[in-house]
This record gives sequence, structure tokens and C-alpha cells, in this order.
Amino acid sequence: MHRISISSFSIGIIYLFHLSALIGISLGYWDWFLDKTWINLLVTFALFANVYPIKNITTIKIASLIFIIGFSAEWLGVNFGLIFGSYSYGENLGLKIQGVPLLIGINWILLTFASRAISVKAFQNPFFQVLAASLLMVFVDILIEPVAPRIGFWTFSDVIAPFSNYIGWFLIAAIIQMILERTKTTGNFQLSLHLILIQIVFFGYLVLLFKTNQV
Repeated sequence: MHRISISSFSIGIIYLFHLSALIGISLGYWDWFLDKTWINLLVTFALFANVYPIKNITTIKIASLIFIIGFSAEWLGVNFGLIFGSYSYGENLGLKIQGVPLLIGINWILLTFASRAISVKAFQNPFFQVLAASLLMVFVDILIEPVAPRIGFWTFSDVIAPFSNYIGWFLIAAIIQMILERTKTTGNFQLSLHLILIQIVFFGYLVLLFKTNQV
């Protein structure tokens, strides 16, 4: 019961942060909310790490490995145009090292663990678990890409993300998901499901907002 209450509280806070941002953006407080993106990500990660949980030595090591893989892939993209294509990060994701925000590594951890928990719940076969989780991560990226330049996240040299970006996302995601499958790592399904859902709602709403030219 204690664990369920913490999970529900964490889900509520994550929804509160994201929905407040959507309301604020809709009302015209665009810059104020986007400047606080890094706070949203840090709070979300702290809540997620506590509930999933990412606490023991094993999960901390795996999370660290995900951070290194994700950050390294992004570094290759930003500095050499490899894997995802040629792009650069904006200013709304916080502190950067050689052009890559540290929070991008955190985001890789969040998406990877959450997608894994959902796929494990949906499928028993390890192959389909890895495939479904990887595709889910690519789907979230597909939603973000159209609005990323407008919200100061990142911009591709050709403005529109190349197809290689999605292939790269899938390959890196699949590699990481195979690590999680091999170590049989998974966690709180409820929190993971709601985290992915709010991501879909948040970026899906922004896509519609831009298409209707309301911002």
C-alpha cells in the first residue's frame, strides 16, 4: 500500500508539471515554461528513480551505462553528424558538454526503463519485448521531432529530421533494450505507462498547437 501511494503521488506530480506547462504555453507564457524544461526533467527523473526503482547497485550501474551509451551517441551526432544526422541542441535542456545537454542522457534513461516496463507487461517473448520497447522509443521521438526546433530542444541542419535519425534511434534503443532484457531489468509498470502517456499527450498537443498556428 505504501508503494502504491508513492507511485500515485509521483504520477500526479508528473502530470501536474506537464499539464501546467501545456496550459501556460496555451495562454502565451511560452518562454517562461520552456526555460524551466530542465527542472521538469530533473523532477520527473527523481520521482521515477524512486518508484521504478533505480536504487540498488545493479540498476544504478545499468542506468549509468544507458546514460553513457545515449550521451555518446548524441555526442557523435552533434559533433560529427553520425548515427542520427547533423544537428545541434538549443538552450532549453540545460547545461551542455561539447554541445550535448547532460539531461539528454537522463532522458535516455527515462524512456528506456519506461518502455521496457511496458513491453514486459505486454509480451512474454524476449524478442518482442525488445522490439516493442525500441519501437515505442522511436514513436516518442517521432512525436517530438516536428516541434523540437520551435521549443528550443534541437535543430537538424536540414530542418526536418532525416530518416537516418529514426533508424539510428531504433538501433541505439534496441542495443540498450537488449541489455535490459539480458539483465532482466524491469520496474513499476503503472508509473512507466503514465510517463509515456504524458509524453505522448504533451508533444502531441504541441504538434496540434503549431499546426493550428495558435502559438
